[in-house]
Amino acid sequence: MIEPKKEYQDALVVLNQYYARLVPALAEDILARKEEFDEFGVAEQIVKKYAPKFRELNAVYTPLRWAAMRKAKPYANERLREDQFRCFGCGGIINQDEQYCRVCGWTWK
Repeated sequence: MIEPKKEYQDALVVLNQYYARLVPALAEDILARKEEFDEFGVAEQIVKKYAPKFRELNAVYTPLRWAAMRKAKPYANERLREDQFRCFGCGGIINQDEQYCRVCGWTWK
């Protein structure tokens, strides 16, 4: 298996961490205004606040993930030990004590 470039992996990990902070913030905003959420404009305000952030995140995440995975996608034919899991993102191996895939940055969260 060819190892992907470390800088791409590291950047994907950072973006995954940002995403993991952005989603709870969105949920917190929705729950903070749940009583008035049905009122005209409240839902739209929240969507206008977060949609560009998610679009922009996806715009940089997609090419970075492609670059990290290009020529580096595991074949997923290695046997797994009892303490290992298969990454849903790329097929790489995630050890039980790891929080994310070292190949593509995919995380359980």
